[in-house]
Amino acid sequence: MIKRAIQSKPEVRRHGVVVSEGFATGRVLRLHTDARQQVYRITLGEADLGQELRRFRAALRLARRQLRAIKKRAERALGADHAYIFDAHILMLQDRKFREDVESHIRRDHSNAEWAVKVVTDQLLAVYAEIKDDYLRARSSDIEDVIRRVLFALNGEQPHNSRLLPEDAIIVTEELMPSAAVELNFSGVRGIASDAGGWTSHAAIIARGLGIPAIVGLRDFYRNARTGDDIVVDARQGMVILHPTTNTSEIYRAHAAPLHQASANGSASGRQETLRTADGAEIMLRANVELPAEYQGVRNYAARGIGLFRSEFLLTQRGRIPSEDEQCAAYREVGE
Repeated sequence: MIKRAIQSKPEVRRHGVVVSEGFATGRVLRLHTDARQQVYRITLGEADLGQELRRFRAALRLARRQLRAIKKRAERALGADHAYIFDAHILMLQDRKFREDVESHIRRDHSNAEWAVKVVTDQLLAVYAEIKDDYLRARSSDIEDVIRRVLFALNGEQPHNSRLLPEDAIIVTEELMPSAAVELNFSGVRGIASDAGGWTSHAAIIARGLGIPAIVGLRDFYRNARTGDDIVVDARQGMVILHPTTNTSEIYRAHAAPLHQASANGSASGRQETLRTADGAEIMLRANVELPAEYQGVRNYAARGIGLFRSEFLLTQRGRIPSEDEQCAAYREVGE
């Protein structure tokens, strides 16, 4: 559980774009993804350029290895539908023009690799900002995610992402980057509130896939929220409420009861429904389950059980081989 913020603060309401409908109450968990790092220019001598070029190439190799590992984790933990995006990330790091542009800048301006990467990336992002197509323009977040990883590799650091989340967490972030999303355990997440993003953003895609209420485009909401603050995500009206008053909380609790009951009734009716083809043949539907958070949703689609349980998540979410007790608990959760 996230520790509740003690200090009383005025209620703050902010409207954004609903990308996954629903309703959730909980406590803020600020997720900082270091999407935009501070980079400074360092002037190098002629004798240092060769070493700087080798350092840049080594960082590219390390970032590619990390992304290949993340892609495998995404396939196991989130399914192939969410893993394909990392093919594009890897291809970007293999792109000859990107590499040559950065190396040319290092040689020409005698600058450090971090600064050269920033200059080349800023030019690329400026091009994407002018694209009229919303989907393509939103792909700038992929570029930022890849470059973030390269900059960490140059500094010999690992991007840090929180993987074990409390049960009442409402993730509040500037922008949920693809690689950060893969490393999160969403089974305890109640909602997502993001400063940036849109309908085609990765936060939106993941939230819809898991049935998590999500609102994006909140603009500077992250800066005002603190971990532990009470929060309401009303992804029916497109509104996020920070520090809800007692009266507001009571109103939403009153709304929550019938919603939860309706959800339970829907699950029960779905569980009893018999699926048939147009000519009357009965179909036995079983689900392919990959995430613990998907277990409950199986019933809503009239599935009679689980046909394939992708148990790899036990390893990918923990980063180690689970104990026998942990495995038994996971299978018991599926069975019940």
